[in-house]
Amino acid sequence: METGGPKFVVKSIAIGILQHSPFSWQTLEDGFVYLEDRTKQSYEFEENFNRWFRGLSPEKTKFFIDTSFDLILSSGITTKLNFERAKDIT
Repeated sequence: METGGPKFVVKSIAIGILQHSPFSWQTLEDGFVYLEDRTKQSYEFEENFNRWFRGLSPEKTKFFIDTSFDLILSSGITTKLNFERAKDIT
């Protein structure tokens, strides 16, 4: 999804979407370990996802978002902490 504002890349011990978990971020005594840039695969995924998502009709966009949240909620995940713990199960 497209967002505005400055972007910083924090080094993570996780892979893929799990890198968004702050519990996987690398730190030093004085803050985060930053990377200079994202990976090529990250840029490719973002470009392809945004192209696909922008091409959806309003009805399909609503369906995609509703279905995504329904899948999360149907798995019993109701908090961010549950989501973090669920990755350890899979």
